[in-house]
Amino acid sequence: MAERYLTDEEKERAKRSIIDMYKQLGTFLKSTKYKRDLKMELELSQPDFVGSINKRIEDMEKTDHGIVIAGETSAGKSTLINKILGKIIFIGTTSESTSTICKIRNLERVRIITENLKGEIDETDLTATCDIQSQSGEELLRTTLTDLTDMTSSGNFKEVKYVDVGFPIPFLQENTILVDTPGIGGAVEFTQKLMEYLPNALSFIFVISVERAGGMQDDRLPSLLESIKKLRNKNEMPCFDPEDVIFITNKWDCIRSQLDVEKEKEKVWEKTKRDIKRKWEFVKEEHIFRMNCLDVFLNAENENVSTKEFIKFRKVLLANVEKAKNIRFERHFRYLLDLLENVSKGLHARLHLKQMSADTQNRLTELHLRSIQDLKLKCEKIRKSVLEKTALIIEDIATDCYEKMSKDSEKKIILNPSDVTPMIEVKWHPTRFANEINIRITEYVNNRLQSEQVLQKFEDVKNEIISFYREVSTDLSAMENQWTNVVKTESFGEYRREGPSDQDDLPLQIKIPVVALSVLVMVALVALGIMVSPVLIPTLLIMSRDDRKRRIIDEVYDKHKDKIRGEIRKHLKKNCGDPLNDLVENVTKDLLPSRIKFLENMIKTLLQTREKILMDMETLEELKKKVDAMKISASKIQAALNEFQM
Repeated sequence: MAERYLTDEEKERAKRSIIDMYKQLGTFLKSTKYKRDLKMELELSQPDFVGSINKRIEDMEKTDHGIVIAGETSAGKSTLINKILGKIIFIGTTSESTSTICKIRNLERVRIITENLKGEIDETDLTATCDIQSQSGEELLRTTLTDLTDMTSSGNFKEVKYVDVGFPIPFLQENTILVDTPGIGGAVEFTQKLMEYLPNALSFIFVISVERAGGMQDDRLPSLLESIKKLRNKNEMPCFDPEDVIFITNKWDCIRSQLDVEKEKEKVWEKTKRDIKRKWEFVKEEHIFRMNCLDVFLNAENENVSTKEFIKFRKVLLANVEKAKNIRFERHFRYLLDLLENVSKGLHARLHLKQMSADTQNRLTELHLRSIQDLKLKCEKIRKSVLEKTALIIEDIATDCYEKMSKDSEKKIILNPSDVTPMIEVKWHPTRFANEINIRITEYVNNRLQSEQVLQKFEDVKNEIISFYREVSTDLSAMENQWTNVVKTESFGEYRREGPSDQDDLPLQIKIPVVALSVLVMVALVALGIMVSPVLIPTLLIMSRDDRKRRIIDEVYDKHKDKIRGEIRKHLKKNCGDPLNDLVENVTKDLLPSRIKFLENMIKTLLQTREKILMDMETLEELKKKVDAMKISASKIQAALNEFQM
């Protein structure tokens, strides 16, 4: 049977239904009939639920799913956007030019909409005069946009709040848009426009020019990254996934050196990556790209390095576009289901008291409070265990590699792989010869770290944490069911639309570190710059060529061997240890404790206010009917979404 996709009209109806349910639930939770103890209880599992409802309604009302392209002035944003679009629409300059937010969307027509600071809208339809597939059509659109966005072209640019340009761009699905922004660090009013737009973004592409100290100087971009983190922590960007951020490092042709340009580029590359990872710890290695945007030629028969890198970048961008088109819908609906489920638990637990004797309640309270204390201790125990276990695994792997490299038999294998020229037969040149040794040692170490045996050790720890989460979640659900006398139905609360996976039942806070763990960054020993010691050079001059080679082999190899344990520890800690520690912290200090506190508080409240609750059954029944009606409505929406594709 062929899959049927929801139409735009059906999606809009479903979205309006969810927004209406949020509003209805918000009114319900703020009402005087929804008791103070119920609100306090819910706050433990859904912190600031009233504020979250309002923010999610506001976020769902947004029609655009913006992928923001930002960077310092003249970093190359305009050039990158032109390459993405395959058309020269924006003019890049060496000075501050873009003065306003420019939204770029897929439309059948060619049209430009502007809004000025007074809120007045102006629309220009160029469809009849602008053939966007022709050079003259591109020029017409380019000239029109320049007048509206280029601060060097017109005296009216400050009056424009935003520009919205549309023409056929098939890869921009649904309402996903690209957003060009004023350069960071430019005029205050233009930077402010960018800051004001940040909460609207679902994802970011940061363009960094490496011609200025690697592109992360002056704290301009780092300050913007910190602003985004703060917005995310305040739940101002509930659908923003920090792992989707892309970094484009541009203008590599500007790197100069009096000695070795390629070596200087590698040095800048490693430093730039370190700076990015330090300032944006969520970044994936494969989301950092290195290219000269001006050198990208998508129609060239022989692809150059920048073109190949751009093609890789475009694949990541398309994946983000695909994700963006439904992300608001999915995330907000899931939160709504979770919130309804927790509201329902509190009400059902109170209503169930009339079927439970005081003696039964006392026994169950004593039993479950003991179980809860045991679960708290288990959380502390596994957190400590994971920290110790990952540290021990890392140390064992680093030591094992060092010991292997210390054996002469292994040294021969490392330096003389079967599929390459033996090291002693490599063409003689002191610097290149030493670099070849670096490359072979690096490849050996990376092969060991990428081996199934090594990765499985970390995978086992990850699975242990996830199994613990599921086990404790099952225990908590079993206790909750004894109080509420309600087993969660198969149809309600199981909405998952992010692709089939054995992790589909896991919360997002767990999924993110698991994804990070799956990407193991390779150890870049070549970047250590281990070369021939200057002290050794005079000695080499009086040696035979083979003796020179052997001497360099021994010196470079021994230097690597001495550093190898520290390098492996550092890389494994960052790429495996830290994600695992983040994972166990999320599980044992956030996700499970919030559920434990919810249950513990509910049990104690039921015991302390039993008589009052029993006298208030009529009000509780009334509240339950309203919640049940909302759950039925949510189930209908869920059934429709699970039946069709988005």
